[in-house]
Amino acid sequence: MQTILRILNAVLTTYMILLFIRVLLTWFRGPSLGRPVELLQAVTDPYLNYFRRFRFLQIGQMDFSPIMGFIVLGVLQNIIQTLARYGKVSVGIVLAIVLAGLWSAFSFILFFFAILTVVRSVMYLVGANAYSPYAQTLDNLTMPLADWVRKMLFRQKFMPPNKMMMITAGLLIVAVFLGNLIMRYLTSFLAQLPF
Repeated sequence: MQTILRILNAVLTTYMILLFIRVLLTWFRGPSLGRPVELLQAVTDPYLNYFRRFRFLQIGQMDFSPIMGFIVLGVLQNIIQTLARYGKVSVGIVLAIVLAGLWSAFSFILFFFAILTVVRSVMYLVGANAYSPYAQTLDNLTMPLADWVRKMLFRQKFMPPNKMMMITAGLLIVAVFLGNLIMRYLTSFLAQLPF
């Protein structure tokens, strides 16, 4: 049984590497890269396309559906590794693994937006042109979040955009830190459940 689980784990690891290569290749446009890339697409695209149909995973021009695909495979891989290591899996362990996987994705997105808001804040500080394509792209991604934070904390009071970006970045970083602490205790509790 353990041999089969180890083989499944190796297959999942290999598939995750193929998915990672495929996602990286989507960042580069240009002429066809040949038969190997076509084979890679044939193997990975059906799985990735399943998650692309969920619209909530697409925020503006950002597509977070591959992250959800990695989470599902990561949770499955963790369950297989737990089975291989201990010979059993409880409902509590599965819940802990699923919760940890979901938090991992959510905290990645929070931290990603924290970085974007810090970059945009620095651009404000150095006087980057608001009409540059980079500034506009960052504004499209970060201003809705900064505006939501402003409405929640300061009601309708006007706040300069650079100040709101820094406040938003700070709140996102604090949320990731506190969330990590909470998740550590919660997953530990769930993993110890007797059923």
